[in-house]
Formats: sequence, structure tokens, C-alpha cells
Amino acid sequence: EPWHADLALTACWAAMALAAAVAPLLPPLHACAQHGKCLGSDQRSFAFANWRVPKAWFAHFYVVGNVLNLMVLLRAWLKCGLQLALLPVILFQLQVARRLLECSLVSCFGDSEMHIIGYAVGLAHYVLAPLTLALQGGWRGCGLASRLATMPLLAVLAAMAAFLAASLGQLHCHRHLARLRLRGQDGSSIKYSVPKGGLWDAWRVTCPHYLCEVAIYVSLASLAWTTGARSIALPAMAGWVAVNLSVSASSTQTWYEEKFG
Repeated sequence: EPWHADLALTACWAAMALAAAVAPLLPPLHACAQHGKCLGSDQRSFAFANWRVPKAWFAHFYVVGNVLNLMVLLRAWLKCGLQLALLPVILFQLQVARRLLECSLVSCFGDSEMHIIGYAVGLAHYVLAPLTLALQGGWRGCGLASRLATMPLLAVLAAMAAFLAASLGQLHCHRHLARLRLRGQDGSSIKYSVPKGGLWDAWRVTCPHYLCEVAIYVSLASLAWTTGARSIALPAMAGWVAVNLSVSASSTQTWYEEKFG
């Protein structure tokens, strides 16, 4: 039954959000969630602390997301045709495609690492996200097309505008960060500095690219509900992203304070 799948996905997102929220209270778990500059050498004293992979493997997340979401999109398109209920699925396809291109052409990972558990959680996210979107429109959207005339057009346009603005803002942030992270002469090491200017000064937050990511998922959930979905897994997914990235932003703020004062 669809509601069984919706409940199972909601439970997965809630469990991941809970784990992210309590991670700062549990040093071993928190260590596994860190990556890049926040992955301190002191964390190697924990069990399995050396189970690390290159941070450049972030690209794997978006390969998985692209493939699975495209499967959802094509299946729904062939079954129901192109319709408004597929908009969140289409926008998510644009999101993962953009992030894959950014990993290849913009981001500067150097020799940064992440824990293999964090890598596994990232893969899980990009498996669960297309499935969550499939429930709202990818597999169940045929009946929603007939309700097009009753859908609030302004709300749909507002959600799409928010998605576009957040996507452009995140791209701007990633390009700005890439310019700050200068490669060493060996082509692998990275020199970090405190980001300034752009959205960092405009919004006065530590990680505006994280805030943009949260806005992207909130806009997807809002758009899905506006187009007729009633899946509780959608807000649960956005909630997980908000909690996880809030914890990551806090870790980044702490690292900046310790490194630069």
C-alpha cells in the first residue's frame, strides 16, 4: 500500500534527523558525520575512525540521484504523460544534475576526506529522495492531472521561484568557496580562509550554501503539496536536510572560530 511506503520513508528520514541532532552529544558519532576541514586528526582515536574515503566521492551521491530519479521520471512520464504533478521530480533532476556538474567543474576537494559512514548516509539520502518524490507524483500522479484547474497557480510559481533562487544562490556560493580554496603546488592540498562577501555578508550566516540547500528541499516539498501530494515523507525529508545541515553549519562555525579566532 502507498501509505505503508510513505510511513516507512518518513521513519527513515526521522531516524536520520534524530541521529544528526544527537551526534554533537556523542563524539564517536559526531566524528563519523564530519568531513573536509572539520574532520580533525584527533578523531582518529575512535574506533573505525580511519575508515575514510576521498571527499571527492561526493560526486557518487549525484550519480546515484541522477540515475534513480531519472528512472522515476521516465516511468511516470511513460505511464501518465507529462503533467504538473511531476514538477518536483523534474526539479530534483535539475538539482542533482547541477550538483554533479559542480562537483566536476567547480568544487575544489583536494585531498579532503570524509568518514565512510557519512558517505553511506549520503548515498542513502540520494536513494531515498527519488523514492519519496515517486510516491507523491512519480508513481501516483496520473490522477492528479485532472485537478490542474483547481491548483493555486501563484503558489506553484512561488515554489518554483524559490527553488530557482536557492539553486542560483547555492551555485554562487560554491563558486565563491572554490575560489577561496587554493590548491597547493602539489595539486592536492587546500588552503582554507574565512568566506566573505556575497551571500555571507548579505545573510550574515556561516554557511549560506547550506541554507540554500534547505530552501531547495522546502520548495520541493511545498511544490509537491501544492500540486496535490499528501505525503508526510516530503516534509520529513526537508526536516532531515534542515537538521543535518544545521549541525554541519555549527561544526563549521566552531572550526572557523578555533582556526581564525
